Amino acid sequence: MPLRKSEENYRKLVDNAVYGIYKSNLSGQFLFLNQAMAMIFEFDSIEQGLSCPIEKLYYNPEKRKELLTKLTRDGVIRDYDLELITVRGKKRNILLSAFYDDGNILGMMVDITGRKKSEEELILARKKAEESDRLKTSLLANMNHEFRTPMNAILGFSDLIAGESMEPEIVFFARKIHNSGQRLMSTLKAILDLADLESTKSKIRLVHVNVNRLLGTILQPFYQVASEKGLFLITEFKEDLISVADENLLNIILHNLIDNAIKFTQSGGVTIETDVDKSGDQHFIAIRIKDTGIGIRKENLDTIFHEFRQASEGYARSYEGTGLGLSIAYRMSGMLNGKITVESEFGLGSIFTLLIPGNAGRNELIEERRNLSGSLVDKAFKIHKPDELPIVLIVEDNNDNAEILRLYLKGKFKTERAPDAVTAIRMAAENNFSCILMDINLGPGMDGLDVASEIKKIDHYKQVPIVAITGYTMAGDQEKLLEGGCDYYLGKPFSQQGLHDLMMKIFRSNLS
Repeated sequence: MPLRKSEENYRKLVDNAVYGIYKSNLSGQFLFLNQAMAMIFEFDSIEQGLSCPIEKLYYNPEKRKELLTKLTRDGVIRDYDLELITVRGKKRNILLSAFYDDGNILGMMVDITGRKKSEEELILARKKAEESDRLKTSLLANMNHEFRTPMNAILGFSDLIAGESMEPEIVFFARKIHNSGQRLMSTLKAILDLADLESTKSKIRLVHVNVNRLLGTILQPFYQVASEKGLFLITEFKEDLISVADENLLNIILHNLIDNAIKFTQSGGVTIETDVDKSGDQHFIAIRIKDTGIGIRKENLDTIFHEFRQASEGYARSYEGTGLGLSIAYRMSGMLNGKITVESEFGLGSIFTLLIPGNAGRNELIEERRNLSGSLVDKAFKIHKPDELPIVLIVEDNNDNAEILRLYLKGKFKTERAPDAVTAIRMAAENNFSCILMDINLGPGMDGLDVASEIKKIDHYKQVPIVAITGYTMAGDQEKLLEGGCDYYLGKPFSQQGLHDLMMKIFRSNLS
């Protein structure tokens, strides 16, 4: 009696199981199946299932032969992924576990059709998201390039006119054009930086950055802006400060903070300080931007880091700009595991403090200088005849930008121009240029990286520096171009001083 009761209980368990359970023979006939099995294959009854040849449930009969071969050889299979079909023609994705014993097969099937569909939908959604992100990145990169290329000519020619004209009225007009161009460029840059923030997260590269050296580079264009407004711009740097940051993001953060300080200061000036802030065992680099500007009311301190917000808003707002600079700086500081704090008193000025992880030690600085020096020596091109002007090849398809480069280098370098990829390679093979200024977008056909690669194959160009001069300045572009074959990088729009500083670094000789 207990044995019969046990068999009845076992039978009830099998009949009511949520998984399909069956027994079959090698010839392809069901000997037993439970109700769940009948439901999986849409049999009207268990009897219909018992009379249905198993081969009818396979899309491909060869798949069943493959399964039987494996099962009879190994004696057991687990979680075998199958695609079967119901008697009503619907697809079923099945996980099969079974064992073979004395000519019979005892198995269990789990219907994973719904799960498979969800997985496929997730994969499709991920592909669409990746494609959308790729298209967004491509659009931003192209927009960035298309903005910067003409702005390089506008800013360059207006600067040259202002610097060389002897007529005060012409100089005045040129300066107005130049300042308006810079304002437009700042606006476009802020919008593109904001749009690129999400994709930037996956491209962050944390390295050791010499804070004082980076600040020195960033401050160069601001000295003239401060001078034109009658402001002082002074620095108080603590030595031996090395931050752990993405240099491109840190550059953007500091540029926006300094630009904001100068913009909102009408008298007095701006002071930039660097120091160490130690919290427990961790060192932070503190960079303070102090201004004697308009200050911020207490009720506005919570809104200044919001996008498109300024302390003065509406038609009567007092200062130009999109209100994006501080928002971008604030969000980027978080991406670098840092933060920005602000202290301000309305009418007296503000102090913005950027805290970023870093080290304060002479050993790190010495190592950083050694690395910088080594890379400079490796890439510097030695001029064999100092009494002669080096000859530079300008590879640029845009006539205006090619002319800007020629005029910027006039008197310091001889220049020749190649308007396309094929001409550039031919001219390089026929001449001995000391340096090549390479535009990256050269129109249809080969791009600047392709040209750089071909030129580097020419024996006497293996050590000749190639400078990527480009409107591609989004996150990761600089690294991509330097890894792709260029030795140096200069983003458009660039100033005459910026180009001269780079050429001085490359040639390491007195070119004044």
